[in-house]
Amino acid sequence: MSLFNSWKIILALAAIFGAGAYTGHIVTKGAVKPEVEKRADLDDYTHRTIAKLQKELKLTAEQEMRIEESVEKAGRQLKQEYADTLTRIVAILDEASQEIRPELNEEQEVKYDKMLNEAKAQIQLRIESQ
Repeated sequence: MSLFNSWKIILALAAIFGAGAYTGHIVTKGAVKPEVEKRADLDDYTHRTIAKLQKELKLTAEQEMRIEESVEKAGRQLKQEYADTLTRIVAILDEASQEIRPELNEEQEVKYDKMLNEAKAQIQLRIESQ
């Protein structure tokens, strides 16, 4: 009987752990991911940064005017750097592909090419959206 009770406790703890993991997944997907994506939006960088500086530093209107161009310049540079980085990622994927493909059979190559093309398409969308 004692062994049966131990399994009930273990099962209950596993269920609690599973529920916590599922809840964490839902919270991350629903709350954290959109916030990260919002912060990664470089088109809104200048507005968000000026607003944060204004809120935290209590900038005067004159300070805000003088700072705005620097923030806009940084935003343009970040946007270009992000596009360059994504382009380098595609080049790395291509290089790795040349090493991986010879190790695959025909069926695997077809699946691999599909996977690679999907990844490249996602990266291309990110490049174009910047």
